[in-house]
Amino acid sequence: YYVVGDAAFPISDSVWSNLDPATPVDLGIRSEYVHLTSVDDGTPATVQVVQPVGPSTVVTTAWNGGSLTARAPGMADIQPGTHVGLRLDPSKLLFFDRETGHRLR
Repeated sequence: YYVVGDAAFPISDSVWSNLDPATPVDLGIRSEYVHLTSVDDGTPATVQVVQPVGPSTVVTTAWNGGSLTARAPGMADIQPGTHVGLRLDPSKLLFFDRETGHRLR
C-alpha cells in the first residue's frame, strides 16, 4: 500500500519490486485515472469541489492528510460533502524520487 495521511492505496507487488525500498517516493497520477466508486469499493474520501468542465466533471476529494482530483465523464451528479471511494488505475501510476523530483516509473 502507498499511504497518504489516513488513506492507503493498494499497489501491486510487481510495481513495488521495480522501486528501491531505500528511496522515498511520491506517487503521481493524472485525474482521468482516479476513479470514483462507492465508499465500500475504494479508499474513502469526501468530495470537496465539483467543477463541470465541458465534456467532463473535475471532482476534488480529500481525507485526513491528503487529497486527489478525479475527472469523471459527463456531468457527474455529485455534491460537495458526498463520501466516495477512490480507485487508482494501477497501470497509470507514476513514482518520483522525493528528494530530486525525478521520475522513477
